[in-house]
Amino acid sequence: MHLPPSPHNVANLDQAFSALTLSAQTAHRCNTCSQPLSSQNALDHHKITHLPKTVNCLACPRKFRRYADVLIHLEAGTCSSGTNLRSLNRLAAMCYQWKKYVAKEFRQQLLERDVAYRVWGEGPFKCPRCGEEFPLLSSLAMHVWSPTPQCGQGMNGGAMGKLKRWLGKKLFPFRAGWRTA
Repeated sequence: MHLPPSPHNVANLDQAFSALTLSAQTAHRCNTCSQPLSSQNALDHHKITHLPKTVNCLACPRKFRRYADVLIHLEAGTCSSGTNLRSLNRLAAMCYQWKKYVAKEFRQQLLERDVAYRVWGEGPFKCPRCGEEFPLLSSLAMHVWSPTPQCGQGMNGGAMGKLKRWLGKKLFPFRAGWRTA
């Protein structure tokens, strides 16, 4: 049953909609900066911007908020060590745990520093726990360290923890000079 057209009915709808909109905007508001966000997921990811930069680059003196940010920095080739996407992928494929996070059909390409796979849109990296594929090592790290983890893999244990330590050992010689300076 529909109500007959009336200015009173429209006004009530407008009021209800305004209250609902205001409620939705304040439901996902950052406690640090008061910025309203569209969803809980957006809020969780926004909170990362407020984290202190405490994670050292594996190869230079720069600091980052998360380990995934370090990997993005290395993949982009902006590290003073000269590490880039190709060399990082190669190191990941060299780690003895590679079978847990690299798809077998991509390993040789990664070892040869070939990045043609990026054109095909396929991901050589995979989550050891849920098997989801990723085009970049940093994408895998974001999945594993998500503020709202989907599969519970975690970054410090298992194959991912071993990869993290392997990369640190292989890239540390570049950083060693910075620590004594």
